Amino acid sequence: MFNSYKNIYYQIEDYHWWNVFRRDIILKLLNPLISDGMKILDIGCSNGSLINKINFNKSLDIHGIDISSKAIGYSKNKGIQNTQVMNADKLKYKDKEFDIIIASDVLEHIENDNKALLEWKRVLKDNGFAIIFVPAIMALWSHNDIYSEHFRRYEKSQFRNRLIDSGFNIERSSYWNFTLFIPIFIIKEITQKDN
Repeated sequence: MFNSYKNIYYQIEDYHWWNVFRRDIILKLLNPLISDGMKILDIGCSNGSLINKINFNKSLDIHGIDISSKAIGYSKNKGIQNTQVMNADKLKYKDKEFDIIIASDVLEHIENDNKALLEWKRVLKDNGFAIIFVPAIMALWSHNDIYSEHFRRYEKSQFRNRLIDSGFNIERSSYWNFTLFIPIFIIKEITQKDN
């Protein structure tokens, strides 16, 4: 992300409606999966806002990584100690170390997404779960994708195939904000015609 955009993002992600809504969905997916003693990795943890929400009523070993030292600085300032700067496609963890991996809007930032998915599968236990969110539908590509330094958006079948090729079994695949597709697409088309 561009530095000015990053600075704003790290400051607003705790309360911006998009981040709050997405965190709520992740927590709803996560709650039935977790039990005491599980080890969880939040890939692309940013300022640690999701990790703060996960820490509830269970004895969990939660770790977070982000490529941005500034983001990790924000998480450390919140008192989240198990976070560190690390590339998501070069994980410094043992094979089959984590029960659950969460990667919310991370994969599109990685040029070699196949390599990253293989790494994530490597550190995930055989009976583990991965919760992965990516931006969908290339027709929605916009300036926001450029500012965010995305390499791509994913078509559903393309993403499913990448997951399967990396050894993941897919239990659920869906769009979390599909109702916004039409208004976003129309706005994008109008604003591009004006430029």
